[in-house]
Parts: sequence; C-alpha cells; structure tokens
Amino acid sequence: MSRCAVLLAALLGPAVGLGCAGVRYERVRLDREPPGDATALEPGTALANCLALLGPPTEVTADDEGGAFVLTWEWKRDATWGFFVTLPLGRRSGSLNWTALDSGAERVRLVFDADARLLARADD
Repeated sequence: MSRCAVLLAALLGPAVGLGCAGVRYERVRLDREPPGDATALEPGTALANCLALLGPPTEVTADDEGGAFVLTWEWKRDATWGFFVTLPLGRRSGSLNWTALDSGAERVRLVFDADARLLARADD
C-alpha cells in the first residue's frame, strides 16, 4: 500500500465514526490515440497509406482555395480522484475537500494537397 493511501486511511478512519467521509475516482476517455505513429509519415505519402496507419480521423476540414484538406485525430483522457471529510463541530460543521485532476487532450493534424498527398503535419 502506498504512503498516500496509508495517510488517507489514517485521516479518514476516525472521521467516518464522527461525521461523513468519502473517496472519489473518475476516469473519462474520449476516442483513442491512433494506433500508428504519425511522425513516421513523410511528405508525399498517399492518403490511403495514412488512413491505413492511423485509422479514420475524428474531423475533416477542406480548404476552399486549391483543394487542400486537413484530417484531424483527437483524443482526450481525464482522471480525477480525491476525498472529502465533514465533521460536526458543535452546532456547526467543518469540511475538507481535496481533488487531483490529471487531464490531457491531444491531436494529430495532417494537411493534404488536392491530389490526396501528404503536405505536412500541422502541429499546434
């Protein structure tokens, strides 16, 4: 058991008998990272080869001038955990809340010409 878990149990244990305590964990994942490595793609790679490596994109946008277009793969992951303790203090109560958030949104954007050949990777 980690030091953090032992400390949390030591703090929450006595509080449960006197008031209210709880622990929260939540994990959210939207879409998934593409299975292939987009950095391995070289300019001039055909659209079909890019799709074979990365799978279907989450967004496609077109450039009105010249026929270029951009394919975007986006994914997000969030993990939240924390605890709360509420204790009676006579006619009042006191509470303590603590939350940790680990969040990350990432994307890969590839720009193609009108002939469906990779021009560049558009890193933001």
